[in-house]
Amino acid sequence: MDFISNISQGGLSFHSHEYIAPEKWLHLYIPVDENYFEADAQVRWCKKLPTNNSGDNDYDVGVSFCNTSEAFSARMIEQVCYIEEYKKRIRKTEGRMISSDQAAAEWIEKYADTFPSIVS
Repeated sequence: MDFISNISQGGLSFHSHEYIAPEKWLHLYIPVDENYFEADAQVRWCKKLPTNNSGDNDYDVGVSFCNTSEAFSARMIEQVCYIEEYKKRIRKTEGRMISSDQAAAEWIEKYADTFPSIVS
């Protein structure tokens, strides 16, 4: 897995240098700062992306989680990633060095209403 391209209510998609057959089960390990997220997921689709400049084949792979708690955890990971990006953006644009807790509080106040709910 090179990088996650999307996280949704029931799964995620990522880019891969290898084709992964639909229906195959994967064990995902996603590092986030000093923590990590692990989950079992089933491949739902694997689409070839346009050939890149190096001529390598890349694929966009979509997987679904096997249970709701893993889907919830993935959404929490997505939120942590947004908060860390917010923290970096504040440092770059405003010159403020803020803690992760402070960044989380600010991000939640500004953006939590626009973050899609995981509860239907």
